[in-house]
Amino acid sequence: PIGSLMLLLVGFGYAKPVPVNPINLNNPRVDMMKVAFAGPFSNLILCFFGCLVMRFVGIEQLTEIIGYKRVLTSTGNMLFTFSAINMILGIFNMIPIHPLDGGQIFGGFLDKTNPDLSYKLRIYGPKILFAIIFMGLFMGVSILSFIFDPFISLVILMSGLG
Repeated sequence: PIGSLMLLLVGFGYAKPVPVNPINLNNPRVDMMKVAFAGPFSNLILCFFGCLVMRFVGIEQLTEIIGYKRVLTSTGNMLFTFSAINMILGIFNMIPIHPLDGGQIFGGFLDKTNPDLSYKLRIYGPKILFAIIFMGLFMGVSILSFIFDPFISLVILMSGLG
């Protein structure tokens, strides 16, 4: 509930992590990395299918000309927003900072080579993540936009809108 409320009030939110029992896994370190990758991968698959639908339907059906400009219809806007949000969620969750999935994946590699650094990243990861997010909110310079902008351009290209 707090993560959902933050989404409305602050512009970003979070979800409760899904519990995974490592005892049920054959190779806990590697299998946890696979489990962590499942969420971002599903977001990227949903983005791909949204773009595929937009390509299949066609730009003529998803846009209309108003004055001298071509703008998205409500269906086009919904499909583009669906695809863009899934792309952003997939990429955001792959950032190698804990508690994000990318931190779990990167941490799985790092646990084997440098367990001390991996431990420190687990401890300080949430603070680093909040600093990155709040820096964008309060300073007007978003590190995340530098990460996301090329991927939004990719969504535009894949969907046939660009």
